[in-house]
Amino acid sequence: MKMMNTISSPVKSITIQSEIELLFCCAGTSIDDKTVERIQVLLQEDINWSYLVDMAACHGVIPLLYQNLNNISPKTIPQTVLSQLQTIFHTNTAQNLFLSHELLKLLNLFEANGISAIPFKGPILAAQAYGNLSLRTYCDLDILVREEDFLKAKDLLKSQGYHSTGWWFLTEAQEVAVRKDWGEYPLTRNDNMVHIDLHSRLIAGYLFTLSADLNYFWEHLQPVSLLGKTVLSFRPEDLLLYLCIHGTKSFWEKLGWICDIAELLQKEDIHWEELLPQAKTLGVERMLLLGCFLASDILGTNLPESVHTKIDADAQIPALAIQVNQRIRGETKYPSQREYTLKSFTFHFQAMERLEDKFKYSLKCLITYTFRPIKRLFKPTAKDRDFFLLPRSVYFLYYFLRPIRLLVQNRARNI
Repeated sequence: MKMMNTISSPVKSITIQSEIELLFCCAGTSIDDKTVERIQVLLQEDINWSYLVDMAACHGVIPLLYQNLNNISPKTIPQTVLSQLQTIFHTNTAQNLFLSHELLKLLNLFEANGISAIPFKGPILAAQAYGNLSLRTYCDLDILVREEDFLKAKDLLKSQGYHSTGWWFLTEAQEVAVRKDWGEYPLTRNDNMVHIDLHSRLIAGYLFTLSADLNYFWEHLQPVSLLGKTVLSFRPEDLLLYLCIHGTKSFWEKLGWICDIAELLQKEDIHWEELLPQAKTLGVERMLLLGCFLASDILGTNLPESVHTKIDADAQIPALAIQVNQRIRGETKYPSQREYTLKSFTFHFQAMERLEDKFKYSLKCLITYTFRPIKRLFKPTAKDRDFFLLPRSVYFLYYFLRPIRLLVQNRARNI
């Protein structure tokens, strides 16, 4: 019979699968003696290794899982599993080194063309928080440019063999307008080896509405060492704030994002006396505290007493943390930003602390989903292209062709 382990949590006492607890125990670069002992005990149980590896891959923590299992008790791991984890680890290391080199080339390109650019997440976060490019997974490069340089940066990348990965039915001008409003433009190199998310603002998206202006991040950049080169990126306080906002926006669906918070808190001396008032002013204190609490609750990260005091004073934080914990353990499904549901709305609504943000967010959701059926009716898809191929110059005609195609196919089904 499968054993279940009960662990003590500041939120509540929860029952946790051995595989998930083992994953939590191995999700860090600094494992204390007590955790090492717990890992050794868990390894004596009937571990479903296939499930554990799948969960680690899903949550982006296979490098941490492999390193800790290999360091602590390699002989108790089935050889096939250890070999599988080792292969993934080395493949990830090679990919990360390749992307890091490409990032440095891109930053040199931007600098040579007079474009200020800030790399974040990806290799930079691995270097800042983990101190080791091998211990974090990433598959693309995130680069922030000033809004006035957005189009210039996009054109420069396209001149270097990158192409948009956007909607086939929009003209380039239409797509650029949409992406600029969105705040993010995805591009892929023609050999499909490098993927870039070009940002004109940090928090991209239509529905997740915040009044917080993070442009001040540009004023407090600090040097980060990447492959022996010095690049400028966010200081620890701003990086922590961004990671907590981003995690909340995306429902904290990956354990790896919580690991990022935990590692950053362990590696950096955060100036809380500056960060907490700043987060309060921006209206994102709850999101900051939620991210920190998740790192403490799930991964055992130590937090200052002042931070614990603020967490204890906000009843929404434990309630949100319970939802995240349940989703990470696979007990409930994650909300989706693509298929927005009431759960999605409720989570974001609860995470926002200012009435202004709650109102703007609610209004935007109401308008968006009131007109969504109409939008779905007229928005072209690949099926419309397959139904009748039009030259790219007149793709706009697909908006008129789509309802005709639907009527024709519906009639054919009814005959």
